[in-house]
Amino acid sequence: MSCAMPNALAQTSDASRPATNDGRQFCTDVADGLHALAQPLTILRSAIEMIGVSRRSGSDIERYVELSTEHIKRACELFETIQGLMMSQIEPPRKKSIDLSSLVAKLVEEKNLALQERGMEIAAALPDSSHWVAGDEERTQEAVSAALDAAVSVSAPGDVAQLHVFEADGFVEVRVLSACREKPRPNAAARLNLSLVKADILSQQGRYYFIDDPFFVSLALPLSKQPKNHATSH
Repeated sequence: MSCAMPNALAQTSDASRPATNDGRQFCTDVADGLHALAQPLTILRSAIEMIGVSRRSGSDIERYVELSTEHIKRACELFETIQGLMMSQIEPPRKKSIDLSSLVAKLVEEKNLALQERGMEIAAALPDSSHWVAGDEERTQEAVSAALDAAVSVSAPGDVAQLHVFEADGFVEVRVLSACREKPRPNAAARLNLSLVKADILSQQGRYYFIDDPFFVSLALPLSKQPKNHATSH
């Protein structure tokens, strides 16, 4: 099966188009998050109930404990994503100059370490020099991380997600693409991550764009001057 991927360095005007963020969409995003959260909680409840059943072997109990641990972790991650989505609407961003290239490079390195066991990879095309933007560092890191997680969620072992960082039209843009394959489109958890990306970036007067087939997400923040107290080279 052949699959056309969006040109990573084209479509700048389209991919930088601001998205709308009205109250109805926000409620939909939160509802998607709660729907995603219900699944691990339901599985967790069933696993705990099975542990409590008498005459279970030690191996069965160990298996249910592992299952419980896995879904507790997933539920916590979903809760944190919903919390981040809510906070992006409540608290104003704490803006400063951020080296977006450096921030993205660290995140990709961390994600790839975790993805090795799954036979997956994020291939990053990063610039040699710094790209400074005006934004909230914590919120920006959260957005980039969520975009990468969403791309990974629609990928399979052997797939390579792509990431590109470049400057265009007074913004620094991060584009995340996932290799095309015959799998369902983003699930509830992935859609929640994308909602967080959108909310975090728009709250900083940035730009956001998303296509689900093939998977392609773009986020961009306005250029900023390098801080005077920062070294001129890495």
